[in-house]
Amino acid sequence: MHNETITLSAYVTLQELGEWLKLSRTTLYRMLKDGRLPPPLRIERALRWRVSTVKNWLDQQEQTTQGGN
Repeated sequence: MHNETITLSAYVTLQELGEWLKLSRTTLYRMLKDGRLPPPLRIERALRWRVSTVKNWLDQQEQTTQGGN
């Protein structure tokens, strides 16, 4: 996302999501297929994730990880 200020209502592409999470495109597709990633908004053939949705999902992942310790 190139150090841009992103609002929580903004959307990110698969590439931007991968850069944000430091995950490869293949890993993101696998996680999406397995239901381990929040569902995207589909615009024609393009996938987009709302920043606020991803942030909430990350917060839940962090709580789950911390709860297991």
